[in-house]
Amino acid sequence: MSLGHCTFTVTDVRDQLLTQLEFSNADPAKARRWVAGKFVTFERWGWLEKSTDEIKNRDHFKILPKLHNDIASGEPYEDLASSSPVQEDSNAFQNLSKELEQYRKTIITQMSEIEEYKRVEHAYPELKRLATHRFQAVRDENYRLLGKMKALENLITSAEKNG
Repeated sequence: MSLGHCTFTVTDVRDQLLTQLEFSNADPAKARRWVAGKFVTFERWGWLEKSTDEIKNRDHFKILPKLHNDIASGEPYEDLASSSPVQEDSNAFQNLSKELEQYRKTIITQMSEIEEYKRVEHAYPELKRLATHRFQAVRDENYRLLGKMKALENLITSAEKNG
């Protein structure tokens, strides 16, 4: 499988996130910063690569092979495990942390699926309509999942701050 055919920007993801989750009163700047933070994390984990368009002065991202390798290995991700410190004695927050971890794994799989649909669109023009339809459906689900992750992250962070 060839990787890196699909590039996207923080703003692309932000716009889709706000549209798909119908956050009509959300602050686009805050949403962009949140998405940018996730991209920095994914870049640190080696899942995304950033390149800068010198003409438009915009950062573009693409999915890297490590993301696919991490999915295939099924191993827990060291950074993911250490990024969710939750109170040990709270079953509810332990369960939330487990759900968040599952959402993260699902989102990784969806990112790979999205990339493959884009590759098929370009490689097989006769399948473009079908691939585009599936791409949009998975992308939309991906944005909804990002919203769920944000909600769980907020709950876990609030619990940590409030002891």
